[in-house]
Amino acid sequence: MGKRGRSKRETNSEESPDSREVLVFAIDSGGRIKWGNSPFLGTCSLKEECLSQVKIQDLISPRFRKEFQNHLENDGTVKNLRVPFLVGGKEVTFSLSGENIFFPGNEEERVFWAFKDLEEKSRKIRAAFFSLLGEVLTSKGFQGFFKTLHSVLKNLIPAPNFYVALYDEERDLISFPYIMDNFRRTRRVSRKRGRGLTEWILGTGKPLLLKTREEFEEMVKSGKVEVFGKPPESWLGVPLMVNGKARGVIAVQTYEKDFAFSEDHLEILSLLSGSLSALILRFRYEESERDLREKISLLFRNIPDPLYLKDLKGRYRMINPAFSKALDLPESEILGKKASDLFDPEFSRNVAQSDRQLLNSGETSRIEETLTFKGKTRVYETIKTLTRNAKGKPTGILGISRDITDKKILEERLESARRDLLYAISHEFKSPLTFLFSACEVLKNCPQEEIPAVYQRWSEPLERNLKRLKRLVDNLMDSLRVREAKYPLSLGPSDLPTIIKECWEEQKPIAQSKNIETSFEIGEIPVLNLDREAMGRVVGNLLSNAVKFSPKNSQILIRLFKEEDVVTLQVRDQGVGIPEDELESIFQPFFRSRHAHKKGFPGTGLGLYVSRKIVEAHGGTLTLASDFGKGTTVTVRLPIKVPGEENFPGTNSR
Repeated sequence: MGKRGRSKRETNSEESPDSREVLVFAIDSGGRIKWGNSPFLGTCSLKEECLSQVKIQDLISPRFRKEFQNHLENDGTVKNLRVPFLVGGKEVTFSLSGENIFFPGNEEERVFWAFKDLEEKSRKIRAAFFSLLGEVLTSKGFQGFFKTLHSVLKNLIPAPNFYVALYDEERDLISFPYIMDNFRRTRRVSRKRGRGLTEWILGTGKPLLLKTREEFEEMVKSGKVEVFGKPPESWLGVPLMVNGKARGVIAVQTYEKDFAFSEDHLEILSLLSGSLSALILRFRYEESERDLREKISLLFRNIPDPLYLKDLKGRYRMINPAFSKALDLPESEILGKKASDLFDPEFSRNVAQSDRQLLNSGETSRIEETLTFKGKTRVYETIKTLTRNAKGKPTGILGISRDITDKKILEERLESARRDLLYAISHEFKSPLTFLFSACEVLKNCPQEEIPAVYQRWSEPLERNLKRLKRLVDNLMDSLRVREAKYPLSLGPSDLPTIIKECWEEQKPIAQSKNIETSFEIGEIPVLNLDREAMGRVVGNLLSNAVKFSPKNSQILIRLFKEEDVVTLQVRDQGVGIPEDELESIFQPFFRSRHAHKKGFPGTGLGLYVSRKIVEAHGGTLTLASDFGKGTTVTVRLPIKVPGEENFPGTNSR
């Protein structure tokens, strides 16, 4: 065949759609195209992602646009209207029908179906067919859709056994939402993709007509398919094509030996599937969304804690009964409203602020909220997270709140009892400690010949342990002060290297007993304006921890240096370290690492907590970095000028 003849046929094919193709599409109230099936997109040379930018009037011949607009402005029903469309720059007349169609879960849509206008006789036959097709389109619900579809099909093809299969590529699962076997409905089933006739059509994307049982058995023997259920005497199936891929199958079969499907039946079923592919898949998504909404609604209703879903403008779109009960308001008075419509201004501002932070960060947040509503004050712990669409863009805010009012009251009572106990213990310890320190001073000032040798041997360990006990009592008292925001600072010129030296003298005997090698890197720094006693407790706590948690024959590095307007103190050890999941809790009062508990290291869990509070009271920071099993580095940074206080001149060097 010559090149010229081939080109002519190709040109005619491009300019004129196949007479068997059915164009199905929908428009919104403004005449913009919402969706269309593959024949419609191909005929009109449209891309699916650009549909919303095209109006149906743009596809119709200018001479007919005004008349067509008059039809659109009526109730939406159009029957066999001959409309000239622009195809490849030329007019092609189509027979157009359309109605306002109700899709479950959505508003009504104006759906149209069209086919190339043929001679009068053929046009009447197809008009009759499409009047039946209109019944399919207007059926209510997924199952009603298939039931009407089966009824239409039975008027055209003997179809006592009919089914629809849909393929989920992501899960590699084939579902059968509608199965009619000898005019009796069977339950919905699904299965993993195998090698049946349905799978053959999904794999090839082609229709299949088996006129006899022998043809079916031949396919089985050749290994192309396997038998699922009772072998049919004749079988006919066509693919449901979406974007060039087979996403489902419509099939009819018979177990009667005196009947066989023909090529005419194949043409009718192919015509039907080509018309309804987009609609069937659309119904499938509608059903999936409806099932998801029902599951979410069930989940909402049965969660005992207040749960809500808000849109990006802060309006409550979905709440559970617990939320309604917490506010003592019916659901109808909450949905569609914002926090500012329900709560006092301060609480509303806090809610709006936390919502903004969530939208900016995109990270799930946990906040504590105190709500006074209708004269009742309750405390809630709320977890908020963003809901996102398939493209990852935020669509709303999901929140769940737990009433922790009783828990907070109990915590306050426990804290009050613990505070009273610590005050009592601290005060009871102070008097005997003062006496014992005085006794140690007397022993130190006495001539050695007047002190028995046994007292001389124990005086130094006694004083060292008394200092350790005093540090424990001081930590207890400091923890109470900082928790009550009553910690006083007595600032004055302080020589930090001297403080470090004095504190190390207390730890030196313990370090020597464990053969710990200690290195000092003390740079030239100015005299600082500090509370000398409080800062001594900070340094003492850090050095005590370094020695306590360091193994034998390890090293400790103590560095002190100046960086611009900050003095930095670092204490680095080669101790047991802190697990990563405990680093955020290590500065909490009374918290002790599970490793410290396991190894039996003594302590109260107050040293780092109190030390950080004292450093922060000086306008500085205390941070910790640790590699579990390898060591810990604690860093203290103190400003050379404390806000509100005068800096004392002078420098100190080694």
